[in-house]
Amino acid sequence: MGKKKILHLSLTKSIGGIASFQRNLLNHTDNNAVVFEFVTTYQDSALLPFLKEKNVKVHRLPAQKTVLPYCFALYKLLKTEKYDAVHIHKNSCANPMAFFVCSMAGVKQIIAHSHNTASVGGKIADVFHFLFRPFVRKISNVKLACSPEAAMWLYGEKYLNTVQIVKNGIDTALFSYNEKVRHEVRAEFGWDNKLVFGHVGNFIPQKNHYFMVDILSEAVKSEENVIILFLGRGDAIESVREYARKKGVSEHVEFMGSRTDIARFYQAMDLFLFPSFHEGLPIAGVEAQAADLPCLFSDAITNEILLTDRAVSMPLDAGAAEWAKKAILLAKTYGRKNVSDKIIASGYDAAEMGKRMRRIYEQQ
Repeated sequence: MGKKKILHLSLTKSIGGIASFQRNLLNHTDNNAVVFEFVTTYQDSALLPFLKEKNVKVHRLPAQKTVLPYCFALYKLLKTEKYDAVHIHKNSCANPMAFFVCSMAGVKQIIAHSHNTASVGGKIADVFHFLFRPFVRKISNVKLACSPEAAMWLYGEKYLNTVQIVKNGIDTALFSYNEKVRHEVRAEFGWDNKLVFGHVGNFIPQKNHYFMVDILSEAVKSEENVIILFLGRGDAIESVREYARKKGVSEHVEFMGSRTDIARFYQAMDLFLFPSFHEGLPIAGVEAQAADLPCLFSDAITNEILLTDRAVSMPLDAGAAEWAKKAILLAKTYGRKNVSDKIIASGYDAAEMGKRMRRIYEQQ
């Protein structure tokens, strides 16, 4: 059997759940069995340096909003390159163009992969999602999801028995708790005497950054040395920065940008804060727990994210003051250790994920 040639649609602008999945998949898939190529419509996709390092071919296409130029370019690529499968990563069915083009081009294996549990474009996007969902279900002959909730969202309850759940595996060795690294990072940034909350995620509405600033503003009332680290990028970053200034906590917020050394920052944190409005199954939450970091999630996220006894969830409507109290309490629980075995036993090992995906790609 020759190498399987797989095209991934498509690269995201920032490092988020989809990009993390793609990176971990590349790191843990047998190069002798599968060759990956990617499509991007951005000039500065965050994963591009990593793909260049791995010598992975990336095809630049016009922006999807151009519609016809995008569709024609994708069709030409599919007819020219003759892929064994096209792996389409989606948060919703609101934009089904890639599925349509794959079908017209005669792609044999069209893989739909759900990474979220709600649209990111508001009510109009929801309307289009439910309008086009039957089309996506019909066109895709392999259906994947990162969690049962993500499967329900993209495919619907009646089709759950046709969906394969592929957990977002991570490299546990990279994220395992390291006391030496913790002290190094905290010393480097002057956080030795700080109570450090942290969040990893792009600045998009679903991540709920404004609420995190509200939590911080409540926390500083009793803990003057508390700070929060925001690791990520996005269009809303300046708006969040201004909101922190208005709340009088700008000196307690560290905007760290989009980084390739996120694992180091998990070590430096005292608490991982993740009050999202919705998620599929956030890889950042798995990474944080692999570092044995106390984690506070919103209960809008599936309970499957609660992997260790340091992870808890609470409702968003409890309010910022209650979240702040819980966050401080959790942040002051010490005694972190290596919990890699627990994360692997829960099914979040990238090596096993790579083997699983290879078997899926070989299905014909």
